[in-house]
Amino acid sequence: MKKNAFASVTPIALLPVLAISSQLAGHQPHYTLIDMGTFGGPQSYLNDGNSGNNAVSVLNNRGTLVGGADTAVPDFDAPFCFNEDCFVSHAFRWDAGVRTDLGPLAEGRSSFADWISQNGLIVGFAENGDFDPLAPNLTERRAVLWREGRILDLGTLPEGGYESQANAVNSKGQVVGWATNTVPDPNSMIAPGFYPTQSRAFLWEKGAMRDLGTLGTGTDAIAQFINERGQVVGWSFTGAPPVGPCPIFTIANVPISTGSFIWDKKDGMRDLGNLGGNCVIATGINNEGAVIGDNVNDQPIQRAFVWKDETIRDLGGSIGGNSTGAEAINDAGEVAGFATLAGEVSTHAVLWKHVGEIIDLGTPDPSVSSFAMSINSKTQVVGGTYNSSGDLIHAVLWEGGSLYDLNDVIGPGAALTLQLAEDINERGEIAGVGVDASGNLHAFLLIPCDERTVSDCQEATETGTSAGPVRSDTVARRVSVQDSPSTIDRMRHGAMSGVPLLLRTAVQASGFRASKTQPGNDPATSKESKTQQQSDHTLTGYCWGSVLHGAPQQCGVAQDHSQCPAGQPAINPTTVSGCLPPQTQLVDHSRLCRVQNSSGRVITGYCQARY
Repeated sequence: MKKNAFASVTPIALLPVLAISSQLAGHQPHYTLIDMGTFGGPQSYLNDGNSGNNAVSVLNNRGTLVGGADTAVPDFDAPFCFNEDCFVSHAFRWDAGVRTDLGPLAEGRSSFADWISQNGLIVGFAENGDFDPLAPNLTERRAVLWREGRILDLGTLPEGGYESQANAVNSKGQVVGWATNTVPDPNSMIAPGFYPTQSRAFLWEKGAMRDLGTLGTGTDAIAQFINERGQVVGWSFTGAPPVGPCPIFTIANVPISTGSFIWDKKDGMRDLGNLGGNCVIATGINNEGAVIGDNVNDQPIQRAFVWKDETIRDLGGSIGGNSTGAEAINDAGEVAGFATLAGEVSTHAVLWKHVGEIIDLGTPDPSVSSFAMSINSKTQVVGGTYNSSGDLIHAVLWEGGSLYDLNDVIGPGAALTLQLAEDINERGEIAGVGVDASGNLHAFLLIPCDERTVSDCQEATETGTSAGPVRSDTVARRVSVQDSPSTIDRMRHGAMSGVPLLLRTAVQASGFRASKTQPGNDPATSKESKTQQQSDHTLTGYCWGSVLHGAPQQCGVAQDHSQCPAGQPAINPTTVSGCLPPQTQLVDHSRLCRVQNSSGRVITGYCQARY
């Protein structure tokens, strides 16, 4: 979860909302602010549903909140870090005033909690300390389940593969997410180029993980949601002819036709259909089996939809622009999301109580846009505002026809500026993220105060932590013959349930680009790469890497002809900067390598090229 959550979002992928002045009618609510703090590092996080593209459940109706928080331990996988700030992070659970460190699978590694069920089951992912043999530079990530104080490694598919992630769980303990297999695929749905194999949608229950399949002749799928009925919703490539980019994730606009599915034990996987075009992205499901999502047609125009009783329908309406997006649905079928104003630049949060009846929820002032992220059965809607640069500004609540800046309904002098409200439960408690005076991101929880005791609504910061969980030695994994430790590194932060935040950080902040070459193939000799060769740039035989975070920051340069054959043409020569003092190098972004710096630390880099 980044402070500038929308700076990199494709406009079609996430079209948040517009501006009017709020009318604070009735009794203004008041809340106690609880800052979740950290485990000694700078930041804490919540799953933000791919920067607001999907409904998430990080706060249940019992008031239990889950997420992740930095420790003080630097991530030795830099620059391919678990978090954007390159600290080891641990999943946390906050309940009744007690924050618990849920712990990792392996010492010195990270974990993150993506989802909590109504009865307190928690899922997410954790690094296991091994390295993925099929994805150089990536530490293996595993789907995990926390229950009864223990962390359970859910393993990978019985067909083989090394990585998995849990996205959602219901009260029956049915878990859904994605897992990699061993079938080569340069367009892996979870992160094309970084993961060299297919990603598959899974359902885990009673100790076993199963592949749910794909739509049509598609190669990849992800299971994103599951309701209390056991209905699973997700995305799949369909095998149809390539189309324009389909905005599944914020960094990966893959030009492959993508559909959305619903799966249950009786009928298996069914296509939700479309409103035209070949890009359909489901964004949530309620316990009645109604699915919401966004359809992008060939124009391209994005329209919010609802699928129910085997029929997909445009939610309808306009507030001046052409595009709409659905972000959350309650069990009554009310949908919250956003719509564009005329000009397709600004957005406003909107509400559909019925198909065809769009309600503009507005913004605090005309200079900002707004969007909704969650709705409860009382039709309380929460979300955030952002400026023309895509920077988040303030967390907001829409209730009973009034709009509230959540920074105005907490006590004065708060330690956090509340930027985004991500989830609201049936008790009206609100979870989100804000920034402290140093600009560090912190997760927060707002608890409604009794009006008669508003002066007692005192802010609290969770600086303490309970003892971590007992690690289970009897994890529920299906061990493959290919399950073995390897020796490479990777990345990620888990604030998003679809694509790794860390991948976005690596691509956007560091300028690193994914290689689409397969492990074991020298790119310089492949037929495809010969069309990309730059004859003016050849490899020097040196591997150049940069420690982007931590102290001291240093460059590592070492000669290693086995990784970087001197004289071979550079396929993707790119200038990169890093280290203190700043240094600039020309490297081949199609060749990853490893190097030991002057401090003896092994870091990941790229093969150096001649100017």
